[in-house]
Amino acid sequence: MSEHAEHTEHSEHKPTAQYSGPKSDQIKNYIIVALATALIVLGLVWIRDSGSNPTGGTGAPTAALPSVLAPSAPVDMKALVDDDSFMGDENAPVTIIEFSDYQCPFCGRFFSQTLPQIKEKYIKTGKVRLVYRDFPLDSIHSQATPAALAANCAGEQGKYFEYHDKIFENQPSLGSVSLKQWAGDIGLDVTAWERCIADPAQLQEVRK
Repeated sequence: MSEHAEHTEHSEHKPTAQYSGPKSDQIKNYIIVALATALIVLGLVWIRDSGSNPTGGTGAPTAALPSVLAPSAPVDMKALVDDDSFMGDENAPVTIIEFSDYQCPFCGRFFSQTLPQIKEKYIKTGKVRLVYRDFPLDSIHSQATPAALAANCAGEQGKYFEYHDKIFENQPSLGSVSLKQWAGDIGLDVTAWERCIADPAQLQEVRK
């Protein structure tokens, strides 16, 4: 058999490529993504039209939001914000509430990497108010509550965020000695600050 004939014979028996499987899976993926996107859009429309009232505010919602996403009751933003320290314009159209732990490494990363961008783009331009709320994880962060007390008592002297920044800038050095030193570094009345951190009402505020 000649080389040409042998090549022809092999060509005649070569199986035809099949693409139906992967293509079908790809189409299914497109459909899933489209449905998910539609669900998100409908949910956003519902929230926009019904406000914070899950029953539809002034009118019926334009789409039914899945129960897992629907709030069980209107959110009381004033209670959620509480009287905690905040950055930015009190009347900014958007409020971000940060629940944070002064010893948490991820909170420290947020402070160094993300917060500067939020400050520059949104807080300084009056678009956002950022409220800091204490969420110390005492079971794994023994210095989280003492640091929260220290910052809150700095706030009693009008220097909450100066102290807040001092803690996160020196997070690996957290401890009772450092906390007192930082109080002096930012110009606090250290004696008044020490009385404040010993006040049970301050601990209650952190726990709240």
